[in-house]
Amino acid sequence: MTIRDKAKQLKGLKQYQNYSKTELYDLAKRLLEEEKAKYTLGGNWLDKEEETKANERFQSYLNSHSFTDISDIELLRKVVYLEILADRIEKNINSTYGADKAVQKWQTDAYNNALNQSINLKKKLGILGDKGKVNPLEYLFKLFKKFKIWLAENSEGREVDCCFCGKKLFLKIRTDKYEPIPHPYVKKVKIRGAIIANNELWEAFKSQKPLTREKMAKILEVSPLYIDWLEKEIYGNEEQT
Repeated sequence: MTIRDKAKQLKGLKQYQNYSKTELYDLAKRLLEEEKAKYTLGGNWLDKEEETKANERFQSYLNSHSFTDISDIELLRKVVYLEILADRIEKNINSTYGADKAVQKWQTDAYNNALNQSINLKKKLGILGDKGKVNPLEYLFKLFKKFKIWLAENSEGREVDCCFCGKKLFLKIRTDKYEPIPHPYVKKVKIRGAIIANNELWEAFKSQKPLTREKMAKILEVSPLYIDWLEKEIYGNEEQT
């Protein structure tokens, strides 16, 4: 896309309708430069031949597949680097050793490691075994496949059932929002390490007194209103049956 075409495209957007022609061209030029940088491989290579090969492979992936997120572009850069690294190791092995000399274990390990990492990153990108650009429906299934892999690798979340409607919910944990508090069910003991215990529950057991609504709320560390809700919505129906 030329600067003129980009400026024409921007002029059709509401937020840029009051821009002058010069402002539109300056903005179009800057955006095109940013897009170009986004889809540029970069990196440090041993020589011009290796750099050319890496850029050709990078552009080949871009032309064959759909990448929109910056994170996907970064993963693609790593894929190309690992592939070129594997080629570099293979070339070194072939040039150093003949039929009468054994290949060093560190070389085969490095070669296999580069290939395995490349394959794993391709799985994350959803391009392993992909023949090229796909129609919108296939692309949607491709995103589902990528999300499944992401979900398996991001276990800092919890799948729960809503206690009100019963629907499945996925709660993604945000570690910056944690509030550290003493664990209500684990009591530290110097000799035996950590054991499962609850002080309120233990006191209720030792006293042999009837378990009140307020005491049960303290044991569960909830509001007494939650105990009322349990009695009405959960255990009330069971008592009737």
